[in-house]
Amino acid sequence: MARAVYRQLVEGDLEQLVEVLAKSKACVPYERRYTPRELRGWIFEDSDYRPEGNVVACVDGDVVGLGQVYLEKARLDAGKDDAQVDVEIVPEHRGEGIEQELMHWALDQVCSRGISTARMRVEDVNKWKASLAESFAFVEDYRIFDLKRVGRSPPPSVDLPPEVTLEQRLMKECSDDQLRLVNDLLNASFVDHFNSVPFPPERLMTWRDVMDDVVILTLAKVRGIPAGASLTEDSGKLNLEKGTKSGYVALLGVVPAYRKMGIGRALLVDGVQWLLDRGMDTVNISLVAKNEKAMALYYSIGFEKSSEAVWYKKPVASTL
Repeated sequence: MARAVYRQLVEGDLEQLVEVLAKSKACVPYERRYTPRELRGWIFEDSDYRPEGNVVACVDGDVVGLGQVYLEKARLDAGKDDAQVDVEIVPEHRGEGIEQELMHWALDQVCSRGISTARMRVEDVNKWKASLAESFAFVEDYRIFDLKRVGRSPPPSVDLPPEVTLEQRLMKECSDDQLRLVNDLLNASFVDHFNSVPFPPERLMTWRDVMDDVVILTLAKVRGIPAGASLTEDSGKLNLEKGTKSGYVALLGVVPAYRKMGIGRALLVDGVQWLLDRGMDTVNISLVAKNEKAMALYYSIGFEKSSEAVWYKKPVASTL
């Protein structure tokens, strides 16, 4: 058995990394093959990118695994003393100790930065990664529920007050200033949500610039004042890959001062109807499991739970 070599990820690895991620995440629902351009945007062009935060494992010159440490400046600025870690590896090289070496490296990186806690997201179907997390003494922090609405029946209608209006525009057509406004609006909407921190607008700009899937932005206004927003994606590439007809309500938020006016329901129905009009028959959405109010709203529109994911955490200084 050839010995793995570990080195920093470089842009020349992106073609091989596409294959590694596709194979490693094949069991995860709604995961699709990324393009090198998308990975370049999400990794190398991200405002929080640090070269030393990404290492690849190579066997006989081929990339077979990836270890990542992601320090989000927004979380650190908000007082969240943590960093996200992740490990991906092709199935044929699991059990050779490579995933353990990548995890040791990731935790060492977190510890060396003076960060006290490592976080890691694992879908319930991803048994090998859950086993890896648990073998390193990660413990469950909270759960994410994935919901889906199946079928082409129209969503229930929503009667909004006359002072509330909805505006749609394609995300690709949004200017930087428009996305800054939406980002500020979403940050204000999530201020009282569990584990929420303000995010920089560059995330939305990267999404607009690197993703090929069609995304619609719906802006809710009350007497002309922005009050809520949603982003809904036609998952075109996933549908071509999987033979499905699905979309995803990726973000939805209402500013606290404008809640209880039906705006959240209206934004959700707007996204569902837009996807139905585009020929989709499945709509996906995710939420923190403890968000019971949002759960009730989604169920009332016809969503049902389809899968779960776990956010694990680990105090890194305790074992390193």
